[in-house]
Amino acid sequence: MIRIFIILVILAVSNPLQAAENGPDDRISETAVAGLDYLIEFVKPVSSSEFDPARLAGLIDFVRTQRPAGTKSQLPERLEATPAYYEFEIKRNLKDILQLAYHPDIPFQMVSPGSMRFSYWTPLNGSDEPLPRLWEHTQELTKPIVARGIETEELSPDTFSGAYYQSLLDRALILFSNNGHRMLVSLARQKNVSEIGKKGLILGTDDQWDYFYSGEKGLTKTGLGWVDSYIYDTFSILIYYEVDENEPLTKCCIFKWLRAGWLGMNMVKEKHIQSGFKRFARDMKRIMESPRLPGPERLADMSIKIRNLPDEELKAKMDQYLNQLAKRQPAEKKTPELLIKHTTNSNDYISQLSLPQMQAALFLEALKYKLGLLNREEVSYLNLN
Repeated sequence: MIRIFIILVILAVSNPLQAAENGPDDRISETAVAGLDYLIEFVKPVSSSEFDPARLAGLIDFVRTQRPAGTKSQLPERLEATPAYYEFEIKRNLKDILQLAYHPDIPFQMVSPGSMRFSYWTPLNGSDEPLPRLWEHTQELTKPIVARGIETEELSPDTFSGAYYQSLLDRALILFSNNGHRMLVSLARQKNVSEIGKKGLILGTDDQWDYFYSGEKGLTKTGLGWVDSYIYDTFSILIYYEVDENEPLTKCCIFKWLRAGWLGMNMVKEKHIQSGFKRFARDMKRIMESPRLPGPERLADMSIKIRNLPDEELKAKMDQYLNQLAKRQPAEKKTPELLIKHTTNSNDYISQLSLPQMQAALFLEALKYKLGLLNREEVSYLNLN
């Protein structure tokens, strides 16, 4: 009972009345809601129907409508989960986005390192075909192109609780054209309850993308280390709407429903989801619009090189990565005990990591170097060209 009381006090302090955060209200139309409901059903792997763009007419009208800054769009409740909506723009055309964010040899983590530790795609129906090169079809969109799969995803540490989660997601990507505007609809629905939340650390400022993943169950937030937390259900729709194929500008609209917490209770408030949206948009814009970002094939080569490292070499480089991570802690700040605990004997820690987890860490270091966030000495062990 004492623990439950502590939880309720923390929630009362950290989640002020939601109404105080609301800006101008823009309730989504019934025809747009019909499109959302269609996509909730379409993402299911048992769905055998062909994609019908006409079912999204109201939703597309909503996406392409310009709204005043600060407008708060209200989504309907679905899946017994907390809903939220967010939109932003990227100064890239859709073909560029497809080459960078949906390239079969570039991890999606590349455009969202503050949101995702790693992810990998498994095609459905026993097919061994990789994620299709969707950008190769952008000039010939006479009919929609649909790719389905299952994605294994592990998130970055949450900014509120410090926890991170791994889940399996049903995924669908739909590329099509509407009245001369190319669009990509990316769908993700969690298949089952996530793995139990584990303690993570955000080292330094979040925009430096230095994270530590302990592997320990619980939350990092003081007083809640004992909590067994889960993501119970989530569904998201990410729509890329190319404003003009001759101009580098694409509108991104995110619709999300999230149910997560502990003791079977949904602890998610809309402001928590909005915080995650802003984190995602910050990183995607920063990376996609960076003049230092290498081309897609160069990024793919970097990723392939890391994935092809022999296991022992990969572990050796991971040890050097952990040393670099520890060195980055500001001298005036105390090194977190959780980091010291698991890196004093790094061999024990590294032996518990999966290949995707280690590969993701090294790829992120290489990306940070290319973007100018690290110097050559800090990544010399990666042997980058």
